Amino acid sequence: MNYQYQDYQLVQDHIVQTPVISNADLDKELKAQLFFKCENLQCTGSFKYRGAMYALLKLDAGSRAKGVVTVSSGNHGAALARAGQTLGIQVTVIVPKDINPVKLNNIQQYSAEIIFADSGMQGRQEALAQFFSCQQALFIPPYNHHDIVFGQASSAYELIEQQPDLDYLIVPIGGGGLASGSILAAQTFNSRLKVVGAEPANADDAFQSMLTGKLIEHNNPDTVCDGLKASLGDLTFPIIRDGIEDIMLVSEQDIIAAMKYLHQKLKMLIEPSSAIVYAAVLKHKQRFENKKVGLILSGGNLDLEKFYSDC
Repeated sequence: MNYQYQDYQLVQDHIVQTPVISNADLDKELKAQLFFKCENLQCTGSFKYRGAMYALLKLDAGSRAKGVVTVSSGNHGAALARAGQTLGIQVTVIVPKDINPVKLNNIQQYSAEIIFADSGMQGRQEALAQFFSCQQALFIPPYNHHDIVFGQASSAYELIEQQPDLDYLIVPIGGGGLASGSILAAQTFNSRLKVVGAEPANADDAFQSMLTGKLIEHNNPDTVCDGLKASLGDLTFPIIRDGIEDIMLVSEQDIIAAMKYLHQKLKMLIEPSSAIVYAAVLKHKQRFENKKVGLILSGGNLDLEKFYSDC
């Protein structure tokens, strides 16, 4: 797979070229230069809109007429729903019964049909099978899809253009779409850039897959990062295995602390799946000293009541 500028051009006019921000206090604390790519300011509040729009733009007229279906814990579903609404494509989203209410509301506002399923991979698969038994539509998965990966690569491409001399790029890892796309963009546009993954210690399938050399799957792991519960796929795993510099595991407590601290310092509302990249840098300060580090803040769809009262 080879990501090129023309792949970015396909979605360029349909997405927000999100800003990159820095903070002198954080740089001083860490003795590094940090550049935050604010995908929380993307359409629907996450980087997922990039992949969703790219995938739908690639569909021919016949496929568009049939509509699309996906499974999602929230951000991908909202992204696909909005992209579908924009392009006139019917979207069905299968969501877990325990979906974050903020993310459910984000999907509902874009007129998608919503189907509730049991949590975990088995619940999703059963709901999909039932859907396809009576309806025809094209399945657009959240991450394990060529067009999704290429769409997500646009975030890293923009960051490389905005900060061309980065030493490291830190990205969250769940299903691996963003990490895979970031690796492909780096390979084409800045081959010296080292891509590092940040993963919840409670959902460490990517880390375990790298250790064993084979794809390891987790079913509905217990982590505050609801956007990072998915396991790597057979498309994303080889790209990450061959191209990532390292995967750093982060505890639940460190993720929540990083989220609150970035809110204080950057004045940005981000979700735990975003904050994990900063938590990873905090855990490995010495590694990043005197380096220029890009961090993708993947989304900002946060349940404020939950995190600022219970945590």
